[in-house]
Amino acid sequence: MPSSLARSALVTLMSFSLSGLFCSVPSGAAEKPPFPTPGPPKDSSRLGTSIQRTMTLLATSTPDGRKQVPVHL
Repeated sequence: MPSSLARSALVTLMSFSLSGLFCSVPSGAAEKPPFPTPGPPKDSSRLGTSIQRTMTLLATSTPDGRKQVPVHL
């Protein structure tokens, strides 16, 4: 069972991930994006390969034995 800190971190991470689904987009935003659309990934076979490791680190981290979890946005 994950500690309450790890559970809280996981819930926060998932909330931020899902928050994009519920954000309202201003009507003018669909006309011109503020930045160019990114191209396809160079190596699509590696997409999502570190998710299991990240979730394990979050779940097994404790206040006494904290594990560093890189989060790239």
